[in-house]
Amino acid sequence: MSCFIIAEAGVNHNGSLQTAFELVDCATECGADAIKFQTFKASRLVATNTAMASYQEQNLGQSGSQLDMLRSLELSMDDFLKIQQHCQKRKIYFMTTAFDTESLHQVVKYFPLPYIKISSGDLVDAPLLLAAASHQLPILLSCGMADIPEIETALSVLAYGFTKTPDTPPSLAAFRTSWQNPAGRKMVSSLVTLLQCTTSYPAPFSDINLRAMKTLEQTFNVQTGFSDHTQGIEASIAACALGAKVIEKHITLSKDMQGPDHIASTEPDEFKKMIRSIRNVEAALGVSNKQISSSEKNNRLPARKSLRAITHIKKGQIITEEDIQIIRPGNGNTPFAYWDIIGTPASQSYPPDTPLNEPIPALPTNAS
Repeated sequence: MSCFIIAEAGVNHNGSLQTAFELVDCATECGADAIKFQTFKASRLVATNTAMASYQEQNLGQSGSQLDMLRSLELSMDDFLKIQQHCQKRKIYFMTTAFDTESLHQVVKYFPLPYIKISSGDLVDAPLLLAAASHQLPILLSCGMADIPEIETALSVLAYGFTKTPDTPPSLAAFRTSWQNPAGRKMVSSLVTLLQCTTSYPAPFSDINLRAMKTLEQTFNVQTGFSDHTQGIEASIAACALGAKVIEKHITLSKDMQGPDHIASTEPDEFKKMIRSIRNVEAALGVSNKQISSSEKNNRLPARKSLRAITHIKKGQIITEEDIQIIRPGNGNTPFAYWDIIGTPASQSYPPDTPLNEPIPALPTNAS
């Protein structure tokens, strides 16, 4: 199964519908499977006096109200309908992360989403998790800023949401019960992909911890992926090699654009290179069985050595070390049989510089 690659547009449209269309075009031309935006009402997301996050202040070069900043980046549902129609035209999946329950229900209602995406910041938003689970759709859950117990609690909420009955109201106890229920675990395993994520923009490589994907997979029996906030493309390529089923990476038209996320995003040429590299890595990973590849079959004869007569060997003559050599090409007896042939009578006559073709014991074929 190929890695599902999401071009995270986020709010890099800067509130412009035209820029959003251009991001869709770029993601399509780069070869992404999907492009993802963010759906929110700023007034439902942050309190009035909430300051910008430190990375937002640093990337914008100013401080101020997070509410005002987010208001400038809002798109309406009508805008998203137009973006989704443009995605259909360009044959790329439309996705959007909803940051409140009302927005989530709206986007699921209006758009055929391949995944519901829950951001790292909302891993603890139990009502939003329940709203997501109520739609019984595949969910991507980013795990930035969370440890194993918090992730387990979030998954227990989803397990409850997938399997709840009307007579069991939500509570921590109900969530734990659902998590212990095989039916709840089965639903989580089949519908949830956990994304290893470092919530820092840009994120330092020393904090990425890609090996945590394997821990998440083994601990919770789910598919895993990687939400990449690093600068560059190496981490996403490495995540693919480690088995990520989903890669999410920010895309921008230019890192020089004004906005909170552009500097931690990838420009189109680099994004295209990342996708090409990931697809090459997937092809190189191949299958687990060790076998002779189609491209090397024709090289066995000229590249391998075999046993060859260097003197005239008569039929019935005892073959000695002085009579043969090990040399290319590989069209005679295998050198594995060297000691089985030395000291035996030749089954036929061999002029000098001809390959030996002596009956030999069968070689072992099964590794133990």
